[in-house]
Amino acid sequence: MWTWRVLASAAAGFVVSMAAVPARAHHDVKTNFDTATTIELKGKVSKIDWINPHVWVAIDVAGADGTTATWMLECASPAAMSRTGLDKGRLKPGTDLIAQAYPAKDGSHRADLRAVMLDGRSYTRTDTFSKDGASISFEGPPPTKSR
Repeated sequence: MWTWRVLASAAAGFVVSMAAVPARAHHDVKTNFDTATTIELKGKVSKIDWINPHVWVAIDVAGADGTTATWMLECASPAAMSRTGLDKGRLKPGTDLIAQAYPAKDGSHRADLRAVMLDGRSYTRTDTFSKDGASISFEGPPPTKSR
């Protein structure tokens, strides 16, 4: 009888621990991005991938030397973006925007989008995007770096 209780408890513990594996697979922003640094990117949307769990937006940013670099911005989920109006109708290739983002730790042209301004309206990402949110303000202190 005791053996069955031990085995049942061990099996239950195993099942619970395996259920937690998918939750751990989703990365923390701090794993890939420098959350102590905010950069500002001004550019034109060249491509958008409306996929789960995150929308990816490619923007072409002109450098001071005249060259153009494509930056990949990791965004919120498609559902979170659509709820605030940042949907396929508003955010599409050719759209000019200003983005504030956390740059990738590896120095690549990837960033985690925190706020975006387009068509004179700002959208701020906290856990999801909110209309005219307050966690990052385009009227507030300037970003740490500008590109």
